[in-house]
Amino acid sequence: MASTTEPSEAVPSTTAGGDEGVDADTSTVGPTSEVSTTTVAPRLGTLTLSGVGLTVDATTDDEVLVGFGDDAMTVLEHVSTALGEPIGDSGWGLDGACTAAEVRRLGWGGLEIVLARESADDPGRLVQWFLDGPDSTRTSWWTLERIGIGSTVADLRAAHGAALSLEQPSDRDPAGWFDTEPVLGDGVLGAVGNTNESGRVLIMWAGDGCRRRFS
Repeated sequence: MASTTEPSEAVPSTTAGGDEGVDADTSTVGPTSEVSTTTVAPRLGTLTLSGVGLTVDATTDDEVLVGFGDDAMTVLEHVSTALGEPIGDSGWGLDGACTAAEVRRLGWGGLEIVLARESADDPGRLVQWFLDGPDSTRTSWWTLERIGIGSTVADLRAAHGAALSLEQPSDRDPAGWFDTEPVLGDGVLGAVGNTNESGRVLIMWAGDGCRRRFS
């Protein structure tokens, strides 16, 4: 996950000399080397997540944007090219957690892509992605800001600043919900195990095709 460690300040040189009664030839301390911290962003995988959809091969010349509302078969083609064939496929059918007449859920490990349509004649469209499972440091499934499973509340604040909404529904439970763009409505949403700075992201999603929050 992306580090939020601030660079250490340089240690100043401490050379003594010129003071009365001090032999400058024997009291000089050599300058210390500066201490710096370099933060390296985690490598993006072949598929990058966002509040408006997905990006295949993000930040490369071959980048392809796959947005919510895009044609279902086109989405499936792009995602399968990036990740291989899905290891889970619900097929088209009624889903009580979703708003469309028919929904198809496709899974690649902890990543789920949701397609929706209103009838058998409807080609369908991308309406949501959902992520859980192993930390993103293992899967390389991140947002461009390097937010993923296992990121902390501190990482969320560093990436999204004042725009971030963080809610703790119950005083008896430290867990909470976040939204990276509550005003614009096109952010990434999810749950953290604790709302303090070290609380970790447990699940995250974007798109409003299916209900993910039940509390």
